[in-house]
Amino acid sequence: MVPDNIESGGGELVLHFPSNKIVRASGSARLRLTLRATVFNFRTDFIGEVFELDGQNLPQSIDPGDANPMLGNDGLAVFATGRDLSVLSAVDLSTSVLTPNGDGINDLLWVGFTVLAAERTDTRVGVYNLAGELVRSLVADDRGIGTYSETWYGRDARGDRVPPGIYVVLVSVETDEGESQRVTPVAVVY
Repeated sequence: MVPDNIESGGGELVLHFPSNKIVRASGSARLRLTLRATVFNFRTDFIGEVFELDGQNLPQSIDPGDANPMLGNDGLAVFATGRDLSVLSAVDLSTSVLTPNGDGINDLLWVGFTVLAAERTDTRVGVYNLAGELVRSLVADDRGIGTYSETWYGRDARGDRVPPGIYVVLVSVETDEGESQRVTPVAVVY
């Protein structure tokens, strides 16, 4: 069953099924929703409600499904455990070869990364040459939980095109618990 409308924002996901009204009756079909989500915090609660907006607006029951019976209620909570979890996750580059020559193909590099479980971090994203010198700073500010994307156009701090060669993109996130870093090479060719 496909929803008629989907709304998201403010930490909520609202699904509307007005053309496929679910009626509570003996032997009636049940609606089962399976949701997949990126969890940005080590403890996240999921709460569900069902309402008939055009009727009496009385809440309908939600029967627990594959929830852990040890939870003790109808709620569902997902917990991430382990010391090897990093606050910096999923660092990706849009390409491994940057060709900033204005032809519209690989003229820019997107650096995507995710910050997990930290409301405030000292976040730095920079491009370095192989001598370890900072060529261009892309980010130097506070970031919290979320997914981010930064852009590099193959230019140095003065705005000049960098010479061809191998460069290193360094993404660093520092919290009270320490620093997490990812280093990824990128080639610049013309």
